[in-house]
Amino acid sequence: MDPTAAISGMDAQALGSVTVAVCALTQLIKSMGFPPQRAPLAVLGLSALGVGMWAWTHAVFSRATAFDLFSGWIMVAMASAGVWGFVRSGPAALTATKDPPPGAMAEPVPQAKNSTEGFVNPGRVRE
Repeated sequence: MDPTAAISGMDAQALGSVTVAVCALTQLIKSMGFPPQRAPLAVLGLSALGVGMWAWTHAVFSRATAFDLFSGWIMVAMASAGVWGFVRSGPAALTATKDPPPGAMAEPVPQAKNSTEGFVNPGRVRE
C-alpha cells in the first residue's frame, strides 16, 4: 500500500486488524475478572477506542468517513461481544440482576378439570 495514498475509510484489512486487537484486549480483561455487569460498556468502550485509535493514526476524521467509522465500530463491537459470550450469558445475567416482576410469585390460576368445559362446538346443536 502506498503510504502517501489517501485512505477513504475502514477497509476489510483495517477492520480485521482492529477487531483482532480489541478482541484480544476484551479476552484479557475478561480473564482478569472484570465484572460481567459492566461488560457491555467495556465492549462498547474498547471498540470505540480501537476504531478511534485507527482513525487517529490514519487521519481519517471527516464527514465523508463518519459512516465508515461508525459501521466499523459496530462490527468490532459485535465481534468483541461474541468473545465475551453475550448471547450465551445475556438472559442469565439479566435475570440475575433484576427482581421478578410483581405478581410473578403469586398463586397459579386454577384450571378447569375438563379442557373442553364451556366450549361450544359450532357444528353441533345443543338440545
